[in-house]
Amino acid sequence: MPRHRTVIRALVGAAVLTGPVLVPAAPAPAAPPGEVSVYDAWGLRESLRQSNGGTFAGLYAADDGSLVLATTKGNAPAVEASKAAFERRRAGLTVMAAAPKHRVVEVATSLDRLEAVQQKVLDAPGLFDADGPVTMVAVDDPTNTVLIGLTADTQDFRAIVLAATGAAPAELSFEEQEAAESTANRFGDTSPFNAGDRIYDENALAACSSGFGVHQAGTNTDYLLTAAHCSAVAGQQDFFWNGTAGNPRHVAMGFSTNVSFGANGWDTQLIRTESSNITWTAASNRSHITAPYTPIRQDSNKVINEGATSNPWQSGAMTVSLTNACASVKGYPVWGTVRICHLWRAKASAGFCAAKGGDSGGPIVAYTGFGPLAAGQIVARHGCASVLFHAIGDLLARNPHRIPGGLRVNTVSDPG
Repeated sequence: MPRHRTVIRALVGAAVLTGPVLVPAAPAPAAPPGEVSVYDAWGLRESLRQSNGGTFAGLYAADDGSLVLATTKGNAPAVEASKAAFERRRAGLTVMAAAPKHRVVEVATSLDRLEAVQQKVLDAPGLFDADGPVTMVAVDDPTNTVLIGLTADTQDFRAIVLAATGAAPAELSFEEQEAAESTANRFGDTSPFNAGDRIYDENALAACSSGFGVHQAGTNTDYLLTAAHCSAVAGQQDFFWNGTAGNPRHVAMGFSTNVSFGANGWDTQLIRTESSNITWTAASNRSHITAPYTPIRQDSNKVINEGATSNPWQSGAMTVSLTNACASVKGYPVWGTVRICHLWRAKASAGFCAAKGGDSGGPIVAYTGFGPLAAGQIVARHGCASVLFHAIGDLLARNPHRIPGGLRVNTVSDPG
C-alpha cells in the first residue's frame, strides 16, 4: 500500500479545534506547516479531573461555543488556576489558538461522585441486565447528573433505580431509551485497507466497516480498527474485503487480534493488516486523515458517520450529546444483548440517518478547514436517531487493545 508522506505539523493529544466548521464536498488539503489552530479542550478536561480531584464537576461546550467549567461550591479560583497552568504547560507543544471564551459555574455534585453513582447503576443486580429497566447510563456534564436511560420512563422504574443505588434524586436524570441496536448486518462492495471500507468475516456471515488505519508506536506495525462484535468468535476469525455481488470469493484481508469486548468495557478489535491513512468520505471520494480529534459535549465542531453505508452524507452533521456512557446493545451475533461502556453518542441532523446496518467498526470523522479528522469508531445505533461510538482519544489514551507503546492513528504527518 503506498504511503503518503506529506508533512504537516503534528497535533499533540486529542484536539478540539476552534473556528468555523466546514464540510467540504471534496477532500480538503492538509494544512501547511504552522497553520494548524488547536485548543485541546478534551485534554483540559482530563487535566482538571486530575488536578482538582473531588471538586471538579465537568466541562462542556455552551451553545455559543464557549467552554463551561463546572466545580463544586467555593472552588472556582482553584479551577481557574489549574486551567491557566494547563495552558502554560501546553504552550510550545502544539500550535495553540487563543483560548476560547469560558466561564466557571458552581454546581452541587463533583465528577467523582457522579462516576461513583454511575458505577452503582452498573453494579446493581438486575438493573442494567439484558431484561432490566436500564438501557443506558452516562455522566451528563451540562445537567450535573447521571443520565439514566429507561425502557419506559415511569415513576416505578425511577423508584427502582433510586432504591438500588441510594442516589439522591438531584443526582439523577431520566429519559426513555430503548436498547441500542448492533449495526453489523449489511453487505456491499469495498476497496482494501481504508477506513470506511466494507469488510466481511467469512465465518460470522456479517458485514461491517473498517475503522481508521492505526500503527504501533515505534514499530509501525499496521492494523485496522473495527468492532469486536464483527467476529463470531472474537479473536479467531479471518477478515476479507468484499467483491461484487456476483463474486462469491472474498479476498483475504487479515486476522482478528487484540480483542476487547463486553463486561462493562469496549467493543473494539484490530485487524492485523496493512492500512492506509485514507478514509472513504460520505461524498464517495477518499480523503487523507490529517489528525486525531476528540470532541467534547455539545461541541460546535460536528461529526459525520463515514461507515460503509454513508453515500451521500446519511448522518448529516451530528452533534455529540453524551460522553462516557454505558449502554445495552442488542442484536449482537452469538452474544445477544451486551453492556458496553466508554461510549459517546452523536445525534443525527433532521432528515438524516445516524447509522445503518453494516456501519459497525467504521469511522466517525470531524471536518474542519484543514481536512478530515479521525474522531471515533462506530459501535451501535439508536435507530436512525443517533450513533454510539468509541472516541479516538479514549482508545489511544486507555489502550484497550493492549499494544506495547500504544497506537497512533495513520495521518498524513504520521502514516506509519
